[in-house]
Amino acid sequence: MQLDTDEQLVGLVQTVLQRLANDAVNQERFLHQEFPDDIHQLFNRVVRRAYEKFKLDDDIDAFTFWGILESVMMHDYDKRIATHDAVSARGLLKAISFNLQLETTPKLVLVPLRKTTIENPIALAPMFLIPPQSDEVTFVKTLESLGLKAAPIREGLFQHMERTTGYNLTHRPLVLMETTRDEHKLQDEFQDRFVQRLLPLLRIFVRQFPINRETPNLEFLSAQVSERVYAGVIFDLKEGEMRRQGLDRMGGELRTGVHLSSERMKTFEKEGFLKILNWLHKGTGSLSDRVRNSLVFFNRACDAETERERLSAFLFAVIALESLFSRDAGTPLRATLADSVALLTESKMEARSTVAKRLRKIYDRRSEIVHSGKHEVSSDELRDAIEFCVRSLFVVLTLAADWGNAHDASLFEEIDRRKFS
Repeated sequence: MQLDTDEQLVGLVQTVLQRLANDAVNQERFLHQEFPDDIHQLFNRVVRRAYEKFKLDDDIDAFTFWGILESVMMHDYDKRIATHDAVSARGLLKAISFNLQLETTPKLVLVPLRKTTIENPIALAPMFLIPPQSDEVTFVKTLESLGLKAAPIREGLFQHMERTTGYNLTHRPLVLMETTRDEHKLQDEFQDRFVQRLLPLLRIFVRQFPINRETPNLEFLSAQVSERVYAGVIFDLKEGEMRRQGLDRMGGELRTGVHLSSERMKTFEKEGFLKILNWLHKGTGSLSDRVRNSLVFFNRACDAETERERLSAFLFAVIALESLFSRDAGTPLRATLADSVALLTESKMEARSTVAKRLRKIYDRRSEIVHSGKHEVSSDELRDAIEFCVRSLFVVLTLAADWGNAHDASLFEEIDRRKFS
């Protein structure tokens, strides 16, 4: 990422420096952006040229680029303005390049988990789930076991992070995300990778294949996981240093309540977990859009259920089913949901009839809430609505992982095939 090799970019930066000098824009005026509109436009041309030439938007947020540009300009500002030649412009661009490379070095985002049991390190690329780490040396060995090359960590760093961030990294399991994104892109990446894909899939499999104990709930300390990214720590793999750096504004701590072990993950893998996760990461087409949209609402239903917001949980569960099975405007939605869920989740006629009847009652309750102002939902109605989401999404995801980049018509064709076969 050597910006100073682009002659047109060098020329633009030199023009900016000349204009700042000609207009006598001192350091204080520059800091408060008190300069003419045409200089603003020149700065915008610099940013656009850098983005077009070097594809910075893959990893760097525009806010980050502007912040680096301002920081570098303020260093030796008077000297840069005084010379305002090509040499000064190249020096400025070299400094920007260096700082951009620092932003995009390989790093991990560490998010502590509450009410969670992780028995062994689990790799679910690009995420990793690891048990509590006793010390820095153990942490580095764990990263190595996951195929991550990390610099040695100085002794006492975990204690330092506890004092500065409030997170005791030796007491809690961690979810890790490997990334090269700058901090202003981490929220979107974590939201997309973990919140909208990995987490709802884990929720489906935990409910679909429960262990011999009460199915754990997913709980949250101060924020809904479907809406926010959680506070954490950034770990620099190259330097072995940690920093909080702005992640505290992303929300509260994640409390999953999930019990995962190597044996349980093997069960999940046998049922297609990794294949489905890969499809969620890479699948394209209208079917993947439909399924991901349904997963978002299913996730919100689980959030609301955990927070004992029964009405919201029920509505989100029904919306998740609507997102998954709605067809054209001329097809009655009530019957469509009932038939689709029954046909996909059951194989015998009697069971299908029972499920379809139950789904119609659930949809009727949804209509009463939306149109008649009735806000009461029983625990059985909520339980069944979420259970239908879990079973339906599991079947559809299993089919979709085999179909690949399919159109959503493939799903409706499969439903019709089961209906008339």
